[in-house]
Amino acid sequence: MNWRDSLLFQDTTLAEALKRLNDSKIKTLFVTNSQHILLGSLSDGDIRRELLASSDMSKKVISFMNKEPISVKVGTPYLAIRKLFSESQVLAIPVVDEQNRIQEIKFFAVEPTYVTDRFVPVIMAGGEGRRMLPITSSLPKPLVRVGDETLIGRNLKRLSSDGFREVYVSINYLGDKIKSYLGDGSKFGLNISYIVEKSQLGTAGSISLLPEDLKSKNILICNADLVHQISYVELCDFHLRHNPDISLSSQSLELRIPFGQLVCDESNKVSAIIEKPSYQVSIYAGISIISPNVTEFIPQEERLDMTELIATTIERGGRVLSHKNLGYWYDVGNTASLDFLNSTFFSPNSSTQ
Repeated sequence: MNWRDSLLFQDTTLAEALKRLNDSKIKTLFVTNSQHILLGSLSDGDIRRELLASSDMSKKVISFMNKEPISVKVGTPYLAIRKLFSESQVLAIPVVDEQNRIQEIKFFAVEPTYVTDRFVPVIMAGGEGRRMLPITSSLPKPLVRVGDETLIGRNLKRLSSDGFREVYVSINYLGDKIKSYLGDGSKFGLNISYIVEKSQLGTAGSISLLPEDLKSKNILICNADLVHQISYVELCDFHLRHNPDISLSSQSLELRIPFGQLVCDESNKVSAIIEKPSYQVSIYAGISIISPNVTEFIPQEERLDMTELIATTIERGGRVLSHKNLGYWYDVGNTASLDFLNSTFFSPNSSTQ
């Protein structure tokens, strides 16, 4: 079901709205302006009440719509949305950004049907974090705080809120400190098991150390140094629906070139100059799912990064798909990005906490 089919422009007439509702499987439409800002909703009941009150079929929907529709913000955890469906009895819920623009619509009938038993979450927390020295000389990067929580704590809380209960954490550098802080995971509502890397195995190599019986499941791999609104459960659902060898969470990024770009042909003839262009690109967001067959590409206890595993899978004819994240995403890779998040996005006065 294409969620855009459930949008209705504010100037649509009662006659046209009635026809659109008759064609709608969920019998609910969402009224927007030209910028896709959510203004209201329209149901069968709204139409019936208006028909009883007036016979003017040219009346605009904005005059009789429900002006207080149920919606959620981008990044709302799956379990919270599922609870809202249950409590409200609605069949569709718009997901809106900070400007109240609709980014997608969740439909009750097609909400994820996966079970967490089919996925094994593994958080990669073994790196040294050299770009964050001197902070990481005595503190492992996953325990660096952004706002009121550690980096790894934020990711564990999101896994918990998405319904996961069993999680593996792969550790090496200052691993005892991570283990001491996380414990058995009960403070996050999780049961944490540890993979101890004897030497650093990169962002995928430690998967080879998982118990053999778990390698027959889909493995959800997460970098520990991310601050994001990626829904793990939606990525899992995407993976089950499309059945690729690897599913990658992706993020849209704008690249700005601060110079005039020359457009040249093979003879170096300049045909145009573009002043300070910008481009939208999709980047790998550090969260992925690998199917059981991909584990055979991972050598036992050898260093392997996820980018290498992705390349190997593609080279061997595997199917790799990307799933776009709509919410915020930050890679806390250095002290500059950490300072930025703590001073602006996650400052004491910010609502993002």
